[in-house]
Amino acid sequence: MFESYWRKMSEKCTLVISGSQFMSYFSDSKNVCWYLEPELENEIKQLHRVVGNASVDDYHVVVGTGSSQLLQATLYALCSPSDDSNPMNVVSAAPYYSCYPELTNFLRSSLYKWGGDARTYNEGGPYIEFVTSPNNPDGRIREAIVKKGQGKLVHDLAYYWPQYTPITSSFAWMKCNKEDVEDCEKFLRGQKIITRNGRRFGCDLKYVRMSLVGKEEEFKLFLERLLAIQGTKLENEIKRLHRVVGNASVDDYHVVVGTGSTQLLQATLYALCSPSDDDSNPVNVAFAVPYYSCYPELTNFLRSGLYKWRGDARTYNEGGPYIEFVTSPNNPDGTMREAIVEKGQGKLVHDLAYYWPQYTPITSCVGYDTMLFTFSKCTGHAGSRIGLEMAERWEKLRQVVAQSGMFSLPHYPKQHCLFTVKFSTQAHPAFAWMKCNKEDIEDCEKFLRGQKILTRNGKRFGCNPKYVRVSLVGKEEEFKLFLERLLAIQGTSNGINHV
Repeated sequence: MFESYWRKMSEKCTLVISGSQFMSYFSDSKNVCWYLEPELENEIKQLHRVVGNASVDDYHVVVGTGSSQLLQATLYALCSPSDDSNPMNVVSAAPYYSCYPELTNFLRSSLYKWGGDARTYNEGGPYIEFVTSPNNPDGRIREAIVKKGQGKLVHDLAYYWPQYTPITSSFAWMKCNKEDVEDCEKFLRGQKIITRNGRRFGCDLKYVRMSLVGKEEEFKLFLERLLAIQGTKLENEIKRLHRVVGNASVDDYHVVVGTGSTQLLQATLYALCSPSDDDSNPVNVAFAVPYYSCYPELTNFLRSGLYKWRGDARTYNEGGPYIEFVTSPNNPDGTMREAIVEKGQGKLVHDLAYYWPQYTPITSCVGYDTMLFTFSKCTGHAGSRIGLEMAERWEKLRQVVAQSGMFSLPHYPKQHCLFTVKFSTQAHPAFAWMKCNKEDIEDCEKFLRGQKILTRNGKRFGCNPKYVRVSLVGKEEEFKLFLERLLAIQGTSNGINHV
């Protein structure tokens, strides 16, 4: 999956090493890992600071040529020859990474041995527990299981990167892109936001590290102050865009932003018929036919006692207060619209999502009381996604699994990702942990191999052979072929169940 990207980046990522650079055994004689190039260590730490998935201050970086080498070094370090003569047990909770048992026993060491599933481990004495999070193969976030006094923990975080799972760590690494701000920490301090200067981490002054582990009220206050800084710039840019296009009067108007028409429509209705109104009856909401298909559903979405959908504005003939939405250009027919009802107690909301020059001639600079615009129609950006490739692959896989009717996949809860700054991010692991629900199939890996689908047996992860692990990071053509072959398998049951 990553091959095409690195081909494009090949020139930018080419590293030239001079012939005289590695003449000595020592790259840095003062470092614990004395053969590690200082530049590489700095870049590794910088990467973790930017992503925010690991604290790197006061930590040593040790490199190896693969997990096998580092795992052996870790086990040796945690149970040195001075320890008890009995080998130390090494455990991990099933389903565990399939190579753990093999790698632990690979050297047949008298210092340590594979001790099995951490969930059933009940022996005394010292032990080592591997905590893989997100877990391989099922992608779940893990914590230690055994929790005994003489235990030592090793956290395997190979997949704790934002393309696979939300980053929920305690720090955010932020850069100020404003040209006239040279010292971000000083600038934010002036806005009553306390951070730590990038220089303390060997970086530029434009960077700051922010702690995200304070009290909830402190975090909310931080977001409010940060939003106030960004909001001023965003508001100015929005108003400047409208001035350039000439489609809306923006002077003396407030700009309110939302994450979609649903949010703004609800906020508008609430504001125009607040609980302070004397009339206890809900305010009628009307639109002229043909109207945007989602209007009735969105109006009644919250089942509010303040407002309700009342139908076509052309046939509306009731007394009392009302709200009319005027969509111009109209969705779906593209016609320019004006208010229809025109009664004394009415309030108008003008939905101008398509009032941009690529859709219709701009004949006037409008200045209605309440106007709704959206950038998704202006620029085509209905949404911006990070980890797009993985998200799309998971969506396609879930669709195929649902159609086959004989497999099931785990459900991953939505979380707040500190790297993408999204409050409802769902995990998209590099592997799919799939279960075969057909009763007469005991070995899912063997069954799929017969269908020319290669997976890894659940037994290798300490689980039932009805489970398999499927890699989702292969080439695009391989992934498409996998979906085609999986879809060709027709099950006897309908729907999809969660593991």
